[in-house]
Amino acid sequence: MTLKVKGWLLKQLLTCWFSGVINLCYSMTQKQIDARLTAQRKRESLLNLAEEISTGASKRHVYVYSPAGLGKTHAVLTALETHRVPYKYITGSVTIAFFAVELATMLYENPGEDEILLVVDDCDSMFLDVQFANIIKGVLEKSKSTLQYNKYAKGWTNTLSETQKQAVQAFSTGSSVGFSVPTSRFRFCFLSNIKLPTRADLHKRGAGRAYELELHRSAIRSRCKTLDLDMSGDVTWGWVSNVVMDSKAIIDELGEEDYASKTGRILQWMWTNRGQMKELSIRTAQKMAESISNGGDSDDWEDEFLENRNAA
Repeated sequence: MTLKVKGWLLKQLLTCWFSGVINLCYSMTQKQIDARLTAQRKRESLLNLAEEISTGASKRHVYVYSPAGLGKTHAVLTALETHRVPYKYITGSVTIAFFAVELATMLYENPGEDEILLVVDDCDSMFLDVQFANIIKGVLEKSKSTLQYNKYAKGWTNTLSETQKQAVQAFSTGSSVGFSVPTSRFRFCFLSNIKLPTRADLHKRGAGRAYELELHRSAIRSRCKTLDLDMSGDVTWGWVSNVVMDSKAIIDELGEEDYASKTGRILQWMWTNRGQMKELSIRTAQKMAESISNGGDSDDWEDEFLENRNAA
C-alpha cells in the first residue's frame, strides 16, 4: 500500500526533512523546496500507477510519458519484481516485423488463457511512423485485438530463430500473405519519451500526414490509462534531487562517506546551471558523481554538461 500525504502536512514534513535529515551543504531556497514538492507529487503519481500495474488493480493498457532519464522504467520494473509479477519486456528501436514476431513468439511459448503483461520501453519508433502507430491503435482496440503482418520481402524469415519461425507458422493465415496474431491476452505498458496528443490538441494541427499520425497517437491515448509527467526545468531538478536523496541513487559512484554533502554540491550546481545544461536527469547526476570520485571539479562539469560554457 502506498501512503499518501497531501496538502500542508506534506509540505511541512518535507520541509523539515529536507532541512534537517539531509543536512545539505547549502541553504535550500523556497523555490527549490517548491520544486521538490511538485516533483514529489509527480513521483507519487508514477509510483502509484506502478503499484496499480503490479497488483492488477487496473487491467487497462498504460502509457507513461516523461522526459528521458528520470527513472520511470526503474519504478515500474521494481514494482513488478517486488510483487513477483511475470512480464515480458521489449526495448529500443523496433520494426513492425520485429514487433509482430515478438508477439507471436510470446503467445507460442505461453499457451493458455493467462494474461501476458508486456512492457514496451523506449520504443519510440512505434509512435513516429504513421503505419506503425495505426497498427498499435488496432492492437489496443478490444473489438479487433489482432496484429496482421504481411510478408513484403521473400525470404524475410531467414533471420528468425527456429522458435520464431515456428511461432510465425503457428499463426500463419494459410497463404503467402502473412500471419495474424491475436492480441487480446496482452496488457501493454508503454514507457515513452513521446507525449501523446489529446483530442483538444488535434484542433491545433493542420491537415496532412503529420495530422494523420497525430490522429493515430490520439486514438492510442484514448485506449490507455495515460500518465503525462510534464516538467519544467525547476521541477525536473526537483525530481532528480528527490531520487538521489531518497533512494541514494548515486551512492555507488560517491560511496557512503560524506554522501549528503557531495550530493548537495552536485544538486546546487545543477540548480544554478539548470537553464544551460545539455541534459538534466538522474544519469547526469551519476556522471557528475563519477567525476567527483575521480578527482574532478566543476570545470570538468562545465566542459561536459553546459551548452555554452562562456555564458555560465
